[in-house]
Amino acid sequence: MRSLSDLLRVIGYAPNAFACVLAQTAACRTVAISKRRGGVRTLTIPPPPVREAQARFARWFLHFAPVPVCVHGGVRRRNVRTLAETHRFAGSMVTFDLRDAFTQGTIPRVQAVFRRLGFDAEAVKAFTRLCTFGGCLPQGAPSSNALWNLVCADLDAQALAFAAAHGLVFTRYTDELTFSSRAPSIPPDVRAHAARVIAEAGFASNARKTRYQESRRGALIVCGVSIHGGLITLTRAERERIRAIIHLAATRPGIPRAYVEAQVGRVRGLARDRRGRAGLPKRLREPYERYRRLQTNG
Repeated sequence: MRSLSDLLRVIGYAPNAFACVLAQTAACRTVAISKRRGGVRTLTIPPPPVREAQARFARWFLHFAPVPVCVHGGVRRRNVRTLAETHRFAGSMVTFDLRDAFTQGTIPRVQAVFRRLGFDAEAVKAFTRLCTFGGCLPQGAPSSNALWNLVCADLDAQALAFAAAHGLVFTRYTDELTFSSRAPSIPPDVRAHAARVIAEAGFASNARKTRYQESRRGALIVCGVSIHGGLITLTRAERERIRAIIHLAATRPGIPRAYVEAQVGRVRGLARDRRGRAGLPKRLREPYERYRRLQTNG
């Protein structure tokens, strides 16, 4: 078993100092930003000492925990391009969206992850307090994406098994689950079965956002990326959505940097610079560089 004292030693905290950090978790505040298609997204802003502890914990433990190859969000060297590459030659696909995903990363699920990682009871209690807010994973905390992937371990395993049994390819990017086939269509009963797999794993999907597409009817859209004739491009809508987030973060104090970096990280590699290196599309690269300069100077 991994004791709390052993874990704190690795991330560089004395017990008293870490206790002071935990005492500040109640000071997390929230900020609401409007979604492009209506509604509000609530982001959580941890105090700097809490954010630093969450980042260290993610860097030294969570990012080393294995995740399956089907997961492309919140994983180093994976993004929407690597996800789209997986579906490059799909003839049809169905995509499901998990409803308010991080709220489904409940305290019992987070505790189960820590026990699976071998934490003792004291460590489970302490790191659950560090990494949750309001009873679930907070969107905007640097530890949340990696923890969410571990929370989804059973869901991913069941979805992969279902996909293999039906000749499908499965991927997940945070809350977006995609099943694709090289066949021109996926039968309705198979699509319905895929929805049941998600529900039986204990997760709720948003039926209004379920999308079924066939390549013979046009480009396939997944995670804001267009796949057409083997070509992968960022959709204009997704590019402008991320550009608006960068602009908002640069002009409105309080937008968590971890959230901005996560959105930009989604689309790294969808463009190449003059030396052929993977990067961001120009319309995103320039405002992002300005944002980074503001963060550095601030």
